[in-house]
Amino acid sequence: MSKFLGPIHYILYERICFLSAWNEVYCHALNKKQNFPFHTIPLENHIDEGNIHESLQGMILYVQQEHGSLVQEFVEQFGRDKILDVLEPFAKTNIMDGNIQDIVKQYQARFLHGMPCDRNLVIEMLEDNHAHIYLHYDSQVPYFRDASLWIWEREQLINKMLPEMFVYEEKEDGGHLYQKSINQTWRDMLEEEHEIIRKVLQAMKKQTIQILHQKYIDKKWISTCLDYLSEYADTFHHQKEEELLFDKLKEASPQGKVLVENGMLIEHEMARYYIKSLKKLLNEEVNDDICVRFIGYMQAYIDLLERHIDKENGVAYPYAQRVLDQESIQKEFDETSSYPKLGALLSFIKASE
Repeated sequence: MSKFLGPIHYILYERICFLSAWNEVYCHALNKKQNFPFHTIPLENHIDEGNIHESLQGMILYVQQEHGSLVQEFVEQFGRDKILDVLEPFAKTNIMDGNIQDIVKQYQARFLHGMPCDRNLVIEMLEDNHAHIYLHYDSQVPYFRDASLWIWEREQLINKMLPEMFVYEEKEDGGHLYQKSINQTWRDMLEEEHEIIRKVLQAMKKQTIQILHQKYIDKKWISTCLDYLSEYADTFHHQKEEELLFDKLKEASPQGKVLVENGMLIEHEMARYYIKSLKKLLNEEVNDDICVRFIGYMQAYIDLLERHIDKENGVAYPYAQRVLDQESIQKEFDETSSYPKLGALLSFIKASE
């Protein structure tokens, strides 16, 4: 425990001051006086230098309790949507800029995430343009009757503080900071999803080699992998292709109908069959026969999807670009939602490399 004020204490106090200034916005809107405006007073004037740790912890508890109380009172008086109007000017005075690494550092510098010794904040760079940000414990939540209000408010403020090319989304597994793809076409979207699926296939291939050499089946890993393939590769990706692209290709020309019905859709069904078969095998007791069947189905699935992706990238998508109205297709793809567990999937891939 520190006996003297040091840089870490000033860094923490900056975060306390940021929330205090954030609270001041609501005080003004509610025509209330802020009792302890930490952001207007130097740390030395607040701190008990004989008890630095407890003094700072007390400040954190105070500003977080104040924040929960003010936001809920504001919503009761004016409604949730009015929060956006209140946050706008505050965000403009706290703009974050630079590349994604710069923005992550600015996020760390401003937003409270407990005492430094808690090591509460976790940041994973999942890709060059994607950061996963989450807290082991969010100490602001207990001060909200409805935690979703706090999560929504934080998401709105962060997005207003970001440069136009970035977006922040709160998902089940925490916050996700993305750099937007500029002018991404429907084909770009699908081919980007293909690259993620290829990474899962590579991880699956490693598992088949492990089964071959060690006769060990990591059922927990395989079960998680199959769930992601069912949700992401099939329900999210394949279903999107079928509804937004393949249905139109079938109507566009006889060649399009043959390409879809005799190729793409059959391969989608074959992929579903392999996933279903592998899920059944998870219930079987491991022996040599089960190991062989796991390897067979997994490798068959990998080979099928790799060839399927090559055909879509090289034949189906270019053909769709030639024969379909691109503006209407693009509009439909732009309206689709992102995969809600993308961060967790990318973390799974990274851990499996």
